[in-house]
Amino acid sequence: MDPKLLFQLCAVIEQGSMSQAAVSLQVTQPTLTRNIKPIEETIGAPVLLRGRYGVTPTNIGERLAEHGRAILNSMSEADNAVQHW
Repeated sequence: MDPKLLFQLCAVIEQGSMSQAAVSLQVTQPTLTRNIKPIEETIGAPVLLRGRYGVTPTNIGERLAEHGRAILNSMSEADNAVQHW
């Protein structure tokens, strides 16, 4: 699975909104929606429940978002290592 997609899923869940996550990730909302679709196709189930007031993760969506958080943490650690070097 593409780590970028997991990172984006994590952002959507943390923001609670596709449009807010799109702004924070500096992508368009349709692009972000298209990027979530391959995750759902790969696992054969929805990762987000879309509602009038935002999105909430399904059980599998939350578990995958945990991996997205780990990717974010690794990226931060790598950035810190570069800055200290």
